[in-house]
Amino acid sequence: MAKHKLITYLGLGLLAFIIIFGIAMFFSLKGNMKDINNLVVENIDFTTIDDGVYQGEYYYQDEIGATLRVTVLNGEVTAIEIIEHLYGTGKDAELIIDDVITEQSLQVDTITGATSSSILMLKAIENALIGGNE
Repeated sequence: MAKHKLITYLGLGLLAFIIIFGIAMFFSLKGNMKDINNLVVENIDFTTIDDGVYQGEYYYQDEIGATLRVTVLNGEVTAIEIIEHLYGTGKDAELIIDDVITEQSLQVDTITGATSSSILMLKAIENALIGGNE
């Protein structure tokens, strides 16, 4: 009987730990997403960018983000290559690359279900065009 109680108490303790850990992670992630969603993506006029290949990155706390290579030709972004993309559930954010090339703008809608990762991809493209060059 004592062994049964011990197992019950250990099980309840483990369950309590998992619940507390899950709540802490939820609030931590919620805060991170709020920080990312408050980032401002600049409106860059692609026609002012010299022809070339530019590399940029943007990471949030080294956990999620991207390193990208952006090709500009005749004032248009013609290609964006993903060198690295760290994501949680935001792999679909990679679809935003097609939108940037089609719209020739960083002012595009984020990808539903990958909002934070979409913003970080846009910030990596912005950083490439503002200061990166190969």
